[in-house]
Amino acid sequence: MKVVGLVEIGRVVSVNARRNSLTIKPFTDFPERFRGMTSLRLYGKDDIQIEVRVKAVSIRDSLVVVEVDGAYDLFALKGMYVRVNRDEVFELPEDTFYVFDIIGCEVFLVSGEFVGEIIDVIRTGSNDVYQVRREGKRDLFVPALKDVVLRVDLGHRRVYVDLPEGLTDIYED
Repeated sequence: MKVVGLVEIGRVVSVNARRNSLTIKPFTDFPERFRGMTSLRLYGKDDIQIEVRVKAVSIRDSLVVVEVDGAYDLFALKGMYVRVNRDEVFELPEDTFYVFDIIGCEVFLVSGEFVGEIIDVIRTGSNDVYQVRREGKRDLFVPALKDVVLRVDLGHRRVYVDLPEGLTDIYED
């Protein structure tokens, strides 16, 4: 997610030259999106871009296998990232946000006191946890629960929280 205007939706984790295919670990909750793609834009080091044509797509376990149409140096594609334009991401249900939208938001208590900046979103399975960088203090880990995260204002890049009693105490030195 380093390139402005582009969003990473997967990474090529292996290749099969015999089948002319790429195995992609999806970074999206919508791996089926690959089925509708006619080409993939792959980015490597120094944002080198290669576009490959898609012949067929299958989803196996938690991986996407893409059979490519044409001759490519498949081994050079291993490790590259699949990116789409920001306007090509799937629309989410209300009160659901993409990780790349949350990272960088400032966190405030409902009282208006500044807490810090979200630097990572940790996916635990049951709920996400926002890692909040605080100046001069240890990072704070805020559970992304409806009774904790009260409001997300992406327009102003702010998240308003009501922290459980004692949560900040466990992160003080």
